Amino acid sequence: MATVASWAVNNGIKAGDVVALMMENRPEFVFIWLGMLKVGAITALINTNLKSKPLHHCLKISGAKAFIISKEFIEVVEEMQNSDVGKENPVRISTFSNRKVVSKR
Repeated sequence: MATVASWAVNNGIKAGDVVALMMENRPEFVFIWLGMLKVGAITALINTNLKSKPLHHCLKISGAKAFIISKEFIEVVEEMQNSDVGKENPVRISTFSNRKVVSKR
């Protein structure tokens, strides 16, 4: 939890910011959620079945400043980014792998 909170602060996440989280059910899901809570960020939980336009819509209406995904969803997110709707997606994407969050852009 402290590691996630530290990552959030170092990446400009502050109280009141929204961070989207797309991850299957596993212990790290809870640690990331609680880490965001520790810095006062709001976690928007994104349905893991979403792709392309529906995924983009959820990110857009959530107002997310950052988007954390597990490595299982890299292809889904890259597909969205490469589509027409993805080109207007200003959210910073980070992946969770090997028990840490890694910023992508």
